[in-house]
Amino acid sequence: MRKKEYHPQKTKFNPSRPARIILLCGALLILLVLLGILHTVTAHAPLTKAAAVYYGGMLEYPFAALMITVSGAALADVAYKSEHR
Repeated sequence: MRKKEYHPQKTKFNPSRPARIILLCGALLILLVLLGILHTVTAHAPLTKAAAVYYGGMLEYPFAALMITVSGAALADVAYKSEHR
């Protein structure tokens, strides 16, 4: 006898308009910061160990901003969808 195949339902991530705006603006600013860090690192090409640790520490800020942006967009999405039901 054959087992029934399980097909999980696929849910689409459909963010609201305010969430998309927050994600777009936040992603653009984070990209600019990362490009600035990349430019700074390439300008000081032969890196010492201390400089590598310093620039590695600088990467904490864009990732923290990414987390704040995504959580803010999720909060805006929940608020918008609960208001417009």
